Amino acid sequence: GYKVIAKLLDLCFYTVQVRSLGQGGSQGLLSVSQIQDKNQAPVLGKDFPMLSGSKVATDLVHRDPGKEARTIMLMNQFSTNANADFYRRVLGGDGWNILSDHLVQFKGGNGNGYAITFKRGFNETSMVISRTEGGTSVLVNQVDKP
Repeated sequence: GYKVIAKLLDLCFYTVQVRSLGQGGSQGLLSVSQIQDKNQAPVLGKDFPMLSGSKVATDLVHRDPGKEARTIMLMNQFSTNANADFYRRVLGGDGWNILSDHLVQFKGGNGNGYAITFKRGFNETSMVISRTEGGTSVLVNQVDKP
């Protein structure tokens, strides 16, 4: 039920979503995204460890007052166990401590996955590793000063 308006101005992309609440009221959301230099393609997943052959679908940086966050979605052909072991080893070796590590059983017969949260200083990295039709997906959310 939302109407969406989007406009590119200089290096910012503005999106407005609006819907009617009836009786003359409305509700909306404004989003502003800064795009990269038009002549330089962004490198998705830059500086984030991943198993060889992984493909990055999304790499978004969010800025809120007092903190910055990054959300990455990647996919690969390795098992959920191999991905979880990789991140425990690699992030652990880089000084990240595991706050929580849960085996998750997915409905619909997609097998097991993992929900893991790491912390280093004021930074926190949470990830969900799950099976998909084409392999395994890893959804990562990194936040400084969560």
